[in-house]
Amino acid sequence: MEMIKKCDFKNPEAEYFYAKAPHTKFNVKYSVSESGSLRNEYNEALGDHDYISLISREKYTAGAEIHAKFRFEGIGAPCLVFTDDVEEREDYPVYGLHFEVCIWKNGVNVWHIVPCPERVERPIRPTKIYFEEYSIPEEEIECVVKFGKKSITVIMRGREFTVDHEDFPETFRLGFTACEGFCEFTEFSIVE
Repeated sequence: MEMIKKCDFKNPEAEYFYAKAPHTKFNVKYSVSESGSLRNEYNEALGDHDYISLISREKYTAGAEIHAKFRFEGIGAPCLVFTDDVEEREDYPVYGLHFEVCIWKNGVNVWHIVPCPERVERPIRPTKIYFEEYSIPEEEIECVVKFGKKSITVIMRGREFTVDHEDFPETFRLGFTACEGFCEFTEFSIVE
């Protein structure tokens, strides 16, 4: 029987925790809008919108799915994230090797992101492992990501594509990230 775990945006830390990528500059949390959605705010110190991630406390395996609804503006890029590499730290957990299904105005990128501490300015090495090019409007979008063994299938706006990668983990935490600009998440659920 299918189980749906919907993220409670009023209390996301009950089942998720805030984590940051190695290149994230500030330890901030999502703002909750009047309608109950989660959004990243413009950060004057950064000169851009905050880069924010929530990651599931629970781990998942092949057969799990993400169902998300979100919108963005301009160069905003909502991302659906999966990783099995989270380092617990006193101040703020940091995820290391991770993957992003990144939606932006020109399509969908799938990124393989490896920590590179020797790169001081931007201590990651991102590699685009897939790109589906098509125009994405600035309106609410629904996206589903289905996890197989060493593969993901992305379904969004009438398109479907599958990406295989040998480094996809067998067990993983799932989450979502706001980056590059304004992003607003209106729903995030995990189905297993």
